[in-house]
Amino acid sequence: MKKETITIQIPIPDTQGKEIVRTVEAEVPAVYDDTIGDYVLDGEALNEIERVKAHEMRLLGTVG
Repeated sequence: MKKETITIQIPIPDTQGKEIVRTVEAEVPAVYDDTIGDYVLDGEALNEIERVKAHEMRLLGTVG
């Protein structure tokens, strides 16, 4: 299996986590699994998703 970068949509909730207020695109690493016919995200991808969410919710001051 080969790791590649895919673009995903990340839903951004309000600060209370009750509603999705917008959706942003982010590029994350993923591995295509022929057995299931879909991409699998690993810890690196999940960390990036959480970083983007935190930044978009203004929980982090900078991206980097």
